Amino acid sequence: MAIHAVATRKPLPPHILLLVLAFLFSTFSTTMLSCRKQEEILTEGDHRLPIWLSLSYHVDGDSLLFESIRYRNEAGNRYSVTRLQYYLSQFRFRIAGNPDKWYVIDTVFYCDGRRWLRQTFLLGKIPRFRYDQVCFFVGLPPEWNQHGRLPPTIENLQMMWPTPMGGGYHFLKLEGHFLARDTSTTPQGYALHLGTNVALVPICVSVHLVPNAFSRAYGLHLSMNIAEWFRNPHLYDLAEKGYIMGDTLRMQIIAENGRDVFTAEAMPSLPNW
Repeated sequence: MAIHAVATRKPLPPHILLLVLAFLFSTFSTTMLSCRKQEEILTEGDHRLPIWLSLSYHVDGDSLLFESIRYRNEAGNRYSVTRLQYYLSQFRFRIAGNPDKWYVIDTVFYCDGRRWLRQTFLLGKIPRFRYDQVCFFVGLPPEWNQHGRLPPTIENLQMMWPTPMGGGYHFLKLEGHFLARDTSTTPQGYALHLGTNVALVPICVSVHLVPNAFSRAYGLHLSMNIAEWFRNPHLYDLAEKGYIMGDTLRMQIIAENGRDVFTAEAMPSLPNW
């Protein structure tokens, strides 16, 4: 019977074993320290992330379709929307759990409801905190609402408010046609134009903007309900006055109604952002 020798591995000398263990421990410690250091960098409050804004529009849950007299307000007017142009400005983000701390992005964005599929804005960068409320204006604060304050683009020039009526810019142009009552057959035009500082629309909405370890950006989505311009707290009947430009009282009524037109939600940051 043949007997095969079985090779046995000699144990490492003690000094070699100590060296190997020391190397493994050093590598593990360096890796853990590196991971922890990166985690701390990602979670530091002064680390800023871009925040993107997207917009959409509806009428009490129905998608906004232009040029169609298909909507009805509480005053009984059937109406359409043919133009929706406005400014958003001075975004303020409240840090969750700290009602006295806000982060402000003092800038202006021109918005056109017909372009909403193509209008996604980079608002800027904000510190990497949790936020529970965002406030902003529909319109321009006084320091921005001056002739020539905005770049002379075609859009901004077309939004200028006449100097004899106070100057500055239109805050909102909401236009269309309406039928005064169900028995009406002839559409009439309307133009809800807001301008001058008395018609500035302040808006505050709750939102939960929460970053995580892999966040590359914040995403904020604002949805405008057109129906709110005609109600709450004031029921507005287009048949009484469809053109309000320069009418301070009616502009203030529409501006007060506008405080509830937007809802907000956080959107996941997308890779192409």
